[in-house]
Amino acid sequence: MRIVKGKVVGNTVILEEALPEGAEVGVVAEDGEATNWNLTAEERAQLREAQDSIDRGESVTDEELERQLAAIDAESLRATALLEASSGRYPRGSASVQDVRSATPGVLS
Repeated sequence: MRIVKGKVVGNTVILEEALPEGAEVGVVAEDGEATNWNLTAEERAQLREAQDSIDRGESVTDEELERQLAAIDAESLRATALLEASSGRYPRGSASVQDVRSATPGVLS
C-alpha cells in the first residue's frame, strides 16, 4: 500500500507521484476542513501496518469492539466494587465482600 497525495483537475486526479499503470486506488477526498497529509516516514509505516493488519483479517467489527469494551467496563466496575468492599469504604448498609463475591463469581476466590 502506498499513500499518494493529489489534486482533482477537470474531474481527473493528478498525483504528486506516479503509480504503476493499472494500479487500483481508493480516493479519500477532503471535506473542506483542513487535513494534514504531511505524514512522517514513521506515520506512513504505521498506516501501512494498520492496513496490512486489516487485510490479514486482524480486525473486529464495531459490534465486537463494543462487546469487548463493555466487558472491560463491567470487569472494572466489579474490581472497583471488590476493592471498596474489602477496604471497608462502602457506606453503612451497602454490599459486603461476600455480597460482591456472590455477584461476581470467579473474580475473587
